[in-house]
Amino acid sequence: MLIPKVTLTGNGFDEDTKFLMYPDIGNRKMVMGSLYMEGLPYSVAVSDDKAYVGCGYEPGLQVIDISDPENPQTIAYVKTPSTARSVAISEDKAYVAYDDDWGRPAGLQVIDISDAKNPITIASVDTQSIAYGVAVSNDKVYLAGSGDLKVIDISDPKNPSMIGYLDTLDSAFDITVSDGKAYVADGESGLQVNRHK
Repeated sequence: MLIPKVTLTGNGFDEDTKFLMYPDIGNRKMVMGSLYMEGLPYSVAVSDDKAYVGCGYEPGLQVIDISDPENPQTIAYVKTPSTARSVAISEDKAYVAYDDDWGRPAGLQVIDISDAKNPITIASVDTQSIAYGVAVSNDKVYLAGSGDLKVIDISDPKNPSMIGYLDTLDSAFDITVSDGKAYVADGESGLQVNRHK
């Protein structure tokens, strides 16, 4: 049996690489570009030619210009009270779930990204408990957290308000909303499916 030899050249990592871009080329992947970041990236959401990266250690939302995938560039940063665990984008707003690491607050931060180079925090909601995952559907934000799922009304993004709460069996680490259902990654309890309106 003949085993082909494969050689990779021109790409590499070091301890400073924290943001990587991969082209979608079927079942083969290769690094296109990378970017050193001060914070520790936890999540990323992409809209148009920008990547919105939630970070810890230097907690906040970093806005990355990815119009040139081989040379991504940080163009803006917005501080969050604690680690930005999850990011969701809807229209010209970024919704960031931040947790209560090191005794700092946990909650939701609403950021206006209509000018990606100058994002502005327009509202925050203190959730009183860890917020890990975030999803947006219509005029509601769904936050997955430590033992619960919170629903926040964002019909007026400058004045979000908590309108619902549901206990989960375990720590809810992430959430996706689709077709009238909220799918929650509920730690050791597995997948939880909830109806939402």
